[in-house]
Amino acid sequence: MTQEEKQVILFYKYHPLSGDRKVVEEYRSALETLCQELKLEGRILVGCNEHQSEGINGTLSGSMENAQTFVHAMCQYPSESATDSTTTDTTLSTERQSLVQTFWKQCQQFYTAAKCEPLIMTPAEFKWSSSKTEGNLFPDLNIKLVKELIGTGGVLASIPLDEVHQGYLTPKEWHERITKYKEQEQDDTVLIDCRNTKEFQIGHFPNSLDPNTTTFNQFPLWVKQHSQTLANKKVLMYCTGGIRCEKASAYIRREIPNVQEVKHLKGGIHKYLDEYGKSSDCVWEGKNFVFDGRGAHKASETAGSSSTSNDQTSATLANTTSAIDTDATYKVVGSCTYCAAPYDTFDPNCMCTVCNEPTLICPQCQPLYNEYHCKNHQHLKNCYFSDLSKFSSEQLQDQLADLQIMLEEIAVGRKFKQKRKTLKKQCDKIISRVEEQQGEDGNSSIPTQSSDQILKRRRVLTENNQRIFSDTPADTKNREVIKSTKQRNNAHLQEQKEEQKQKFVRELQSLGLFQPASAYQRNAGTMMIRLPPPCTRVLRTNTKGKWCGKALLSVLQTEFVELSKNERLAEIMQKHLLYLNDAPITSLEQAESIRLKNMDVISRITHWNEPPVRIPNGTIDVQKISLPRTVLDEYSLEESAAVMVCDKPSTVPVHPAGPYLANSLTIMVEAQEGLEPKSLIPCHRIDRVTSGLTICCTNTKVSRLIQARIEDGSVKKQYLAMVQGQFPSSLEQLKGSGPSCTDVAQWDWKQEKKIIQVNGPIETVDPSNGIRKITPNGKPSSSLFQLISYDSQTKTSIISCCPLTGRSHQLRVHLQWLGFPIMDDIQYNGKRLLLDDDESNTTEGYDRVVEAMQELLKEQEEQEEQPPKENLLLQRAAEGLTLEQVQAAVEISSCARDVASAFTPSQLLQGGHSICLHAYRYQIPFFGKGKKKKGDNEGDNDPTIAKLDLQVPLPTWGTNVDSAKIEWLK
Repeated sequence: MTQEEKQVILFYKYHPLSGDRKVVEEYRSALETLCQELKLEGRILVGCNEHQSEGINGTLSGSMENAQTFVHAMCQYPSESATDSTTTDTTLSTERQSLVQTFWKQCQQFYTAAKCEPLIMTPAEFKWSSSKTEGNLFPDLNIKLVKELIGTGGVLASIPLDEVHQGYLTPKEWHERITKYKEQEQDDTVLIDCRNTKEFQIGHFPNSLDPNTTTFNQFPLWVKQHSQTLANKKVLMYCTGGIRCEKASAYIRREIPNVQEVKHLKGGIHKYLDEYGKSSDCVWEGKNFVFDGRGAHKASETAGSSSTSNDQTSATLANTTSAIDTDATYKVVGSCTYCAAPYDTFDPNCMCTVCNEPTLICPQCQPLYNEYHCKNHQHLKNCYFSDLSKFSSEQLQDQLADLQIMLEEIAVGRKFKQKRKTLKKQCDKIISRVEEQQGEDGNSSIPTQSSDQILKRRRVLTENNQRIFSDTPADTKNREVIKSTKQRNNAHLQEQKEEQKQKFVRELQSLGLFQPASAYQRNAGTMMIRLPPPCTRVLRTNTKGKWCGKALLSVLQTEFVELSKNERLAEIMQKHLLYLNDAPITSLEQAESIRLKNMDVISRITHWNEPPVRIPNGTIDVQKISLPRTVLDEYSLEESAAVMVCDKPSTVPVHPAGPYLANSLTIMVEAQEGLEPKSLIPCHRIDRVTSGLTICCTNTKVSRLIQARIEDGSVKKQYLAMVQGQFPSSLEQLKGSGPSCTDVAQWDWKQEKKIIQVNGPIETVDPSNGIRKITPNGKPSSSLFQLISYDSQTKTSIISCCPLTGRSHQLRVHLQWLGFPIMDDIQYNGKRLLLDDDESNTTEGYDRVVEAMQELLKEQEEQEEQPPKENLLLQRAAEGLTLEQVQAAVEISSCARDVASAFTPSQLLQGGHSICLHAYRYQIPFFGKGKKKKGDNEGDNDPTIAKLDLQVPLPTWGTNVDSAKIEWLK
């Protein structure tokens, strides 16, 4: 087939069209007819949703004359007073003029029916390029209606167009900003590549952040997870043609109100390379990924013609130019997934066998592997293959054992659901293949499990141990191989856990952090806060599966907030405070060259400063309650078996997590009650901002028993809350103030006890900030609420709450939906509760806390200046650290430089750190062995052998409540 030069045009325009698909179909049909007559091929998306916030987005290829005719039709729509002859280009042939006029008439019918302004483009909004290729760049013409031009699952669909058309930088303005950013890295500026990671891998502007997305609908989540990194920053953004940045920039302005500015490259990479592609000072590095048959092209191949791409069209990859280029100005930024050699050509034969994403594999490595694994799936390169015919039965059993170990590690958690499904499908495939091989050998087969069995979250661990084998010698051997492999791994994991526990205990004790709640109390104005002394620690992180194959630098910048800045990260490396597998990482270049592997350990030496907490009485109220005799006998428990009921203060987390260690409930109670460190087991968890009843124990059997009752929903729970406004005490009040019931969320009035039941499924919509919301995709959730008292002076109500299900933030979300948010719960629209004797939640209180932390740091600095300085520094450091390492960590401590910026306002007791929600009492039933809660047994007999009633005192804001009026709601 001969090569024919074809023109490629890329275009988009956000423009309000109708939300009626039948009406917009007229416009789509007119476009299709015009393109068919002009023999154009490619893709056009026409946006149609109720928000009328989309428009048109397309890429077409064809002859020069036909492409010019299409552009003319889109740019020269006639006014009402004009005639066809005055608006049609006279250089067009009569036939082409007739096509254009017919298109205009069809469009006018659409605009009239849709009651919208005509969509008129300008020549500058089209990006041109040419290509000589055999065959077609696109397989056909496809013009379709979509809800979004760039799919985000509807997240960005509601952004109005007046927020979209903002923040443009022309290619010249962009070049000046990026040149300045490249020459002198600016702390106040963040450069974001809005494209997918495969596009970023082969080309980008220098010092860009890669959000590591595989589809654009992951970008909004990335923004939420990195909101603290982007806050108070100047954000620069770019994408291929500009369309993704239009919505993405508007979303960042809306999601992060305190961002300094958000600018993006108008026309995208195409427009920039059109002007600067052949210039010696072009700052673009590598190739520009395009979504037609060309695959990718260099900057010099684009300059002067505006290259083409489409931010929506699915990739059709083909071999383009060689990865090793003779152009002296050309820089290869991509690298081979296996050997890390410079390489930037996506070969259509090199697709990841797990996710089918294009993968960079150099010519030298391609013959070495039968199947390829992308960077995200390198941890599966020895156990996940599409073609199993090349493996022996023993090799397949080894693969199966590895996959089962991975399945056990992700057996629980909604976020692992898709991973579990993928691995389980591969396990079933391997078992089927082993069964075939054994059938060929005359042996019995291995029955496979149904796919839905392993996806039942809590059943995965037990079901993996219940695979049924027959008793033939081959099956017995297979079973023994898997069993011995799992036993070895389990034993190794137990050894590791015990070693880590003992190391943690030694660290707590040596650093002086194992102290009761009464220790480390300091004045902060009218408040007493608990501030443990700073120390130097080593923080270790095991490589997660999703990190395998990724550059160490990329993981550090995207997964660790404090390390997101190159300047800060470089400083830490230069001080020899960052290690990989105990080997120092000393430069950004070194970190960029390292690809993480499974079992890698990232270590960081840091000067540890904890945020403060408040312990109102200086101690934590703890009740030790023995289990009933019938329970001890039924479950063969020791006589000393008991639970420890703690009255947890708000602001205190249940266990060490994030920036909290010595200020966690378990550590303080262990020290206060004379227990061994790491011996107290929380049986459940309540939020850091919530106060009240928290059940712990020191016996693992007791903890499992309590947890089982909580998980099966048989435990009665009662919370107290102070909410805004007068909570309804009658059906009439509820109808007057409550929300309207929908298919998603409903309320129900129970007249006998004047109880409101709310049924509304809850979903985590912002994992990084822990924000939940009622959505159709949420987990079923039900709560009961009842008014206890109303204060007309403060216009607040104290209510009784009972969660019938156990979703995180359930009571908070349901009360927000009802229109009565909890006081101080600013995360869910609650107002602040200001008390005369309490400075928290005030600017003055915030200043006092910061001052107290600064005083503590100053005191420690003064002590360290006293001889012998070396001994004191090392006493406040983890074992094994040198004096030089400790001094370096102290020197670059972010808290020592600026306390206010090292923590969130909530962590510094400024708004949202404590809410008026209190866990008041629990009633735990105990059943006979093998019995379930009432209602699950044949005959519906009550299997309860004993009950345990647990209760803590009323909260300070509820001391006026008559406890006799608090009745169980369930």
